[in-house]
Amino acid sequence: MQPPFFLARRFVAGATLETALPIVTSELRDGLHVALDLLGEDVEDPEQAAYYTEVYVALAERIAHLPRPDGTELNISIKLSMMGQVIDHDLCERHLRRRLDTAKQHGVFVRLDMEGSSLTQSTLDLFEAVYPDYRDYVGVVLQAMLHRTARDVERMCELNARGRICKGAY
Repeated sequence: MQPPFFLARRFVAGATLETALPIVTSELRDGLHVALDLLGEDVEDPEQAAYYTEVYVALAERIAHLPRPDGTELNISIKLSMMGQVIDHDLCERHLRRRLDTAKQHGVFVRLDMEGSSLTQSTLDLFEAVYPDYRDYVGVVLQAMLHRTARDVERMCELNARGRICKGAY
């Protein structure tokens, strides 16, 4: 059962991009950093993974031209399981590179969401595979409560990579 939207309103600008854009634009104008996320995960069909990859590409192209003060970041958070992570590593990496090519072209930063702990290593492997080519356009989320996270933070520091630590859902 979905929680009532009023509980998420503080964190969710809208249920669709069209409803979120006015709020996103206002937040950017106020100098706040904004992250957009398409909710969903665990895609097991390659065609659906390709579809969501193109949805993310279109999102980056659409938001890239929003007015924002210098230094204000506009981020997209992506769930790799929507792009084929649970199907095939190479398929997911191809989709991720397609997504990051668009991000790089439009100056949009992409954060790889961390999903369930069963996908932690796969997420970090995919991140490290693409990071050398997209250093300024990709970062990763690490889960604070995992025993391995201290080592993962050290690794992100070694790479000089941008990471975000979360506790709970976000």
